[in-house]
Amino acid sequence: MLYFPPVIWVFYKGFGLFAQLRTETDNALVVLANTIDKRDRYTYEHSVRVAKYVAQIATWLKLPDDEIDLIVSAAQVHDLGKISIDNRILLKEGPITDEERQQINTHSAAGAELAGQFSMYRTGADIIRHHHERWDGTGYLNGLAGEAIPLGARIIAVADVYDAMTSDRPYRVALTHEVALAEIIRGSGSQFDARVVEAFLAPAEEESSAAVPSAKMLRSYS
Repeated sequence: MLYFPPVIWVFYKGFGLFAQLRTETDNALVVLANTIDKRDRYTYEHSVRVAKYVAQIATWLKLPDDEIDLIVSAAQVHDLGKISIDNRILLKEGPITDEERQQINTHSAAGAELAGQFSMYRTGADIIRHHHERWDGTGYLNGLAGEAIPLGARIIAVADVYDAMTSDRPYRVALTHEVALAEIIRGSGSQFDARVVEAFLAPAEEESSAAVPSAKMLRSYS
């Protein structure tokens, strides 16, 4: 019994240091990601918006709080690997070539590698690595399909594409909410996990002012 209080104190201090390290890791990655976003006025705050949609989807899916936190944090830094892309490609005013597309497609691997250097973030790094996989197996990096794709990556994929379509790009103006919605619905079950698409659409059915579309609209497009 004499040793019990010191043991409790050691565990308490250890847990506190663990929580502090995790917070510092998250903060460091977010600072890096924000720096990358600021390179391009067209995508500035893109990751912030994606994280917001991801939080809505994950909450609707009733995932555990710690899993939601992890996926949201991965969403905040999902484009971290774009730090490795040449500005002449990333900021190009006009359509990109196939070769340039191949270089851009390396960003998810680069982001995962960078995030994985933080020992506290290796699970999040796996989500970053696979956020461009497709439900039908035709995505990248590894051509994963269905539930072999980490759930967090499947959630980010929907939020990422929606925000990309509704944001201005150097080579096109933003698509309307309705057009982007139709594209998300069209990709349900092929590009995207249908359950994730449903969760993306669902919140607006409960709150008409929500930023995402409603499940009723999904049925109208079916």
